[in-house]
Amino acid sequence: MGRGGVKLITSVVGVDSGIRGGELCGLGVSDVDLQNRVIKVWRSAWRGTLQTPKTNNAVRHFPISANLAEHIRQYLNGDWKSNPDGLLFSTRRGKPLDNYNVVTWQLKPLLERLGITDTRRMGLHAFRHCNATELDRMGAPIKVRQDRLGHADSETTFGYTHAASEDHRRVAAELGRIFDPNTLSTEAVEKPSENVGIPCLTLPKSPVSDRNVRELCSSSVGA
Repeated sequence: MGRGGVKLITSVVGVDSGIRGGELCGLGVSDVDLQNRVIKVWRSAWRGTLQTPKTNNAVRHFPISANLAEHIRQYLNGDWKSNPDGLLFSTRRGKPLDNYNVVTWQLKPLLERLGITDTRRMGLHAFRHCNATELDRMGAPIKVRQDRLGHADSETTFGYTHAASEDHRRVAAELGRIFDPNTLSTEAVEKPSENVGIPCLTLPKSPVSDRNVRELCSSSVGA
């Protein structure tokens, strides 16, 4: 897989799971249950330092697709490097990835090489927007969306509703089908709903194409 492949699996995990950039950088190997296909989010990394999330809602677990579980399994059996904190992704020195550095030194130079010069509002958060857009498009129950995304108001607003486990599994499988770089076709991603207004990422097969990255980075990136 090599370093380019490591960058790809990082992006695949980010867009398929919809977790925040800091949560992605803080994800541990033990946080991914490949047998039961469940991911646990309980910490994040900020500027290379591990920390706990600021809200209780950010601590969560939810199913992942069989596609994503297989990609992670292959990565762990190939290019993953052991590190003191047991991180799923780490620097060459075994430290937590820095969200800012990933964007600055990996994503933005790639965009500039593709002729996209205005990268001020582009970052890993576009993956999260893309995931949320697909959840909306596939009609995922609102409780499933908020459980997966870890929004702070989910317990207050939807505390009396409960997402069925089969809904979680259906959504996880659909996300895996959409974002699997091995099987993705351009027909798999249709035009986003008008009420969403966020163009979605089409994850590439390898290597990354001009069109793929442009679709990603047309997203509005927020906090």
